[in-house]
Amino acid sequence: AATLQQRRAGELEAVDRSGYPAELAVVITSVNQLMERLAEAFEREQRFAADAAHELRTPLAAIKVNLHNLAREAQLEAHSLDDLTRDVERMGHSIEQILALYRFTPEQLLAASTRCDLRKLAQAVIIDLYDACHARQQTIELEADAVAVEGSEFALQTLLRNLIDNACKYTPAGGNILLSVTARDGCARIAVEDSGPGIPAADYKRVFDRFYRVGGDRHASAVIGSGLGLSIVQHIVRLHDGRITLLQSRRLGGLRVEIELPMSRPSLAGART
Repeated sequence: AATLQQRRAGELEAVDRSGYPAELAVVITSVNQLMERLAEAFEREQRFAADAAHELRTPLAAIKVNLHNLAREAQLEAHSLDDLTRDVERMGHSIEQILALYRFTPEQLLAASTRCDLRKLAQAVIIDLYDACHARQQTIELEADAVAVEGSEFALQTLLRNLIDNACKYTPAGGNILLSVTARDGCARIAVEDSGPGIPAADYKRVFDRFYRVGGDRHASAVIGSGLGLSIVQHIVRLHDGRITLLQSRRLGGLRVEIELPMSRPSLAGART
């Protein structure tokens, strides 16, 4: 029991059978067989993510090029291919979200753990998404203290990107978005709120379910989506031993997403030494 309890998430090597009573031989053999099956399953999952990224992205890129060429050669009006183009964009978005969801596992997070400056990450993500917000004449504001947490920089960037991207998409033109980062009681607190329509309180739990969208595919915003954004955010929060809460924004009137992450995680610090 002590031997197994001391193992980290990614340690799936066979248990050494030497030194144990003969009565435990069957148990140890069964544990080792289970470890082997788990290791094979994780390897298959990693291969699938890598293969899917190539096999799914490549034909989608070709489809987009062909659609563009078709419109030019046939001298079609842009609106003639709008529906097909939106379907292709939605498919591409779904693929990227699914790959992101399965990219993060506990052992991968442990291996990629570092000290992450949340204010710098937030600034970088806002810069990347600023053009999209500006195109909708939205105002995006950052109020951030210098706060750092232990975790995966890429995963935390993905978390912030999904939250800000959602706020941008579902906030009407001319609306406001606010991202704040503070520290309190040993936790980093991230809040993203907007002046959009928000989410009914009855749907707060359901929006974390994979592929669930408020209003279904015919969302009132007409925004292309897969229903995976908040599921990915919740997955990343759990990997960082955090907590996520949905509320109505008192300041802007729309949705407010609050996230708490421990600023220090001994298990992650120990994994790097």
